[in-house]
Amino acid sequence: MKIIEFFGPPCCGKTYVCNYLKKKNKSIILSNYLIHEYAKNFIKLSYIEKISLKYMLFVKNFKKFSVKKTKNLNSNLRKLKINKKNFNNKYSSYLFNKYLLVSKKIFFLYKRKNPLLVNFVSREINQIKDKDKKLIFKRWFIELFAQFYIAKKLKSNKIILFDEGFLQRSLFLVNKNKINKIKLLKYLNLIDRADYYIYLDKKSDILSKRSISRQKSEKNVFIYRDKKQINKYKTIFKNILKNMEK
Repeated sequence: MKIIEFFGPPCCGKTYVCNYLKKKNKSIILSNYLIHEYAKNFIKLSYIEKISLKYMLFVKNFKKFSVKKTKNLNSNLRKLKINKKNFNNKYSSYLFNKYLLVSKKIFFLYKRKNPLLVNFVSREINQIKDKDKKLIFKRWFIELFAQFYIAKKLKSNKIILFDEGFLQRSLFLVNKNKINKIKLLKYLNLIDRADYYIYLDKKSDILSKRSISRQKSEKNVFIYRDKKQINKYKTIFKNILKNMEK
């Protein structure tokens, strides 16, 4: 099993490249599907947990389809795209929470393996004052820890691609567009390393256009405020790249 992680400033094309490579190579697994497809290899799943994994996989594929086919959808499918908010009901919330429970079970397996990293990340996230951001980061890392545990333990000759791995998630250390270099170095020393890293970047104008496009299509909650912020994020990832090369 080989693990490849892509990293770089938001909107640089990490997910696009991963999806493109997946289409060209059947031996590739995308990290976003690891929990859905391989959780059963590591923990015992209840019947409702199995359903939740299949449901979340359906939602993921539905959103991917609706974004990809927007220009070609007929009126009925366009309505279906608009009404995808119907997924946000008590039943889908219940299944989503079950999915999170599955992720947490595997997360605890990872915690036994690398408690120093988990404790470090938990302390830093708990210091975030914004409750919404804190919740988002917690969910991100629960999934990431679970995904990486599966990636490391899965016995296969396939290749796993991470478009949102440990390096990308280092953005949780950013405070007012600045990153604490001491904490970043500690974080980089604690993370489990992928086999290969690929750094992606684009010109500021391209990143800005992609950010605006994502905002309009609601594909991504993150958008750049201005070019100044873009340049700061580019600098952050260049510093991460330098530290990884040492």
